[in-house]
Amino acid sequence: MKRIILEQVKELSTNILIISLFLLIVQILSIYVISTNSAISTGIEMWVYAADIIDFFYPLLITLPFTWVIFFRKKNSYYDYVSTRFKLSKYIISQFLAIALVAFLITFLVNLFGIFASMFIINPQHLFTGTDAYAYSLPPLPLNIEIKNQIIFGIFASLWKGAVAAIMTIGANIIAFTTKNIFISSFFVFVYFLLENMLTGALNLSEYSIVTSLSLGRLDTSYYTTFNMFVGPCIFLIVSSSIFLYTTKRERYLV
Repeated sequence: MKRIILEQVKELSTNILIISLFLLIVQILSIYVISTNSAISTGIEMWVYAADIIDFFYPLLITLPFTWVIFFRKKNSYYDYVSTRFKLSKYIISQFLAIALVAFLITFLVNLFGIFASMFIINPQHLFTGTDAYAYSLPPLPLNIEIKNQIIFGIFASLWKGAVAAIMTIGANIIAFTTKNIFISSFFVFVYFLLENMLTGALNLSEYSIVTSLSLGRLDTSYYTTFNMFVGPCIFLIVSSSIFLYTTKRERYLV
């Protein structure tokens, strides 16, 4: 399995490079815009605000470069050929894990660089200091971790965002492998995020949304409990897996 994962990562190297550079540029630009039009108490605050903007489109940006690979391999009967050389289930799981690993690393590194840029490179034009400064509290992280050191917080926050991104790509790949529609394959995760966000908002349950799990500065810190931050990603995986099981069962029935 390790060899298959490494081969998959190598095959996706072009996709990885393009999406990494794009996300990095978007994040730096967003941080710079925040630095020019917001009152900032501490550098990392710029990253938190900028991340809220990027996170809205992130489900699409981190899944679209990879889901089409799964979709067209399934459509073009690539997996039928693979099944003559490898155990198909093992190969598909390895491919899903490879893409999840890639999504995790891209998200972790891009966010970590953005955090360091907001702390040491990009200077806010409206920095409050001295008597004008206001107390900015870093958002809590899963497992009830509250960190005051900004560098350590940045590492843990990037790791958490990377984990959520990996979960998103796993769900996206499940749908891409299942569906026969390229639009559903490409936009399922993004549409899911929109609908889930509207539904939880209408029910006043935003703390359980996967959007809240991804965006650390979206709600008041009291809502970021360990249970709340894991609910959204778990429900997403359950929905994706349920669609997969229903579709495959239905296809076997029709056959």
